[in-house]
Amino acid sequence: MASFAHSAPPPSEKVKTHRYSAEEWEVQKANIERLYLAENKPLKEVIQSLSHDYGFTATEKQLKSRLTNWGFDVKNLKGDTMIALARTKAKRALENKKSSFRVNRKPVDDRKIDRYLQRNAISEEQLLSMTSPVNGT
Repeated sequence: MASFAHSAPPPSEKVKTHRYSAEEWEVQKANIERLYLAENKPLKEVIQSLSHDYGFTATEKQLKSRLTNWGFDVKNLKGDTMIALARTKAKRALENKKSSFRVNRKPVDDRKIDRYLQRNAISEEQLLSMTSPVNGT
């Protein structure tokens, strides 16, 4: 009977990620806000710029966590936020009023709201008949 030697594959070498303190993150906060929100750069480009320009090497997970903590995660709005914006837009349209929206100081394009409704197959009638998540009306 042949015997087979089972050898475990060599353990992958994990690169230890530097943990920055809250103070170190605060120093970079303005740079991150400028790159991510004002200049509208994708997350990967923000990470590259921080590393190259400021010597601040953060992982994608670390940066996403900070964006959420700071309220900067506004590029992809949550469904309930989109519904609330769409409901307000529809109600104001019935009154012949134009609307523009901002979430965390960033303007939300009407096309983004319309695209959300189209992708989720939500009609204006359905939207207006929904109860408000805030006050139940």
